[in-house]
Amino acid sequence: MKFIIDGVSALCSNPTFVIWTNLNEISREFLQILENKRVSISTSIDGPLDLHDRQRTQGRFKAKRFLKNFLLLHQEIGLARISALPTITNPQEIIKIINFYIELGLKEISLR
Repeated sequence: MKFIIDGVSALCSNPTFVIWTNLNEISREFLQILENKRVSISTSIDGPLDLHDRQRTQGRFKAKRFLKNFLLLHQEIGLARISALPTITNPQEIIKIINFYIELGLKEISLR
């Protein structure tokens, strides 16, 4: 990623980048890339841990690790550089999902 960011930055004036990630792993190298203020991330947050686990991680440990990594990035780069989108499989859970986004401090929900 750093190679691509550096290459594009050398060719274009003030480019911005969005890295799509599942937040399963956060390496020191990844955190160094995020020091560049023109780099942001996008991830999937399907709602509270029970929903996220059911739809995405299929393992409570992975869901907890995801949340830990999300909170780390929230602290390191701030919410302005984090976007998230849910997979909504049950419309009756939409309020639960929205409330979780609010709890995390997210002010927008990306939809597809």
